[in-house]
Amino acid sequence: MSERTAAIGVQLNGWSDDAQKLRDSLTKSKIKFAENTLTMTMTIINVKYSDFNNASKIITDAGFEILN
Repeated sequence: MSERTAAIGVQLNGWSDDAQKLRDSLTKSKIKFAENTLTMTMTIINVKYSDFNNASKIITDAGFEILN
């Protein structure tokens, strides 16, 4: 049975550099994720449930606002 996943809504400034910065921060921390871009200023990051707290910290430390 696979592990449950959790979704994290992230506010971006609308620049593609922001999305890349977010991807780089998660990848550097070895967090596996799936990205679902909703608009230019909002994206959903899906991570393993066990990685949720760590991913949330990485996202906020990188300067992004979590929406959920």
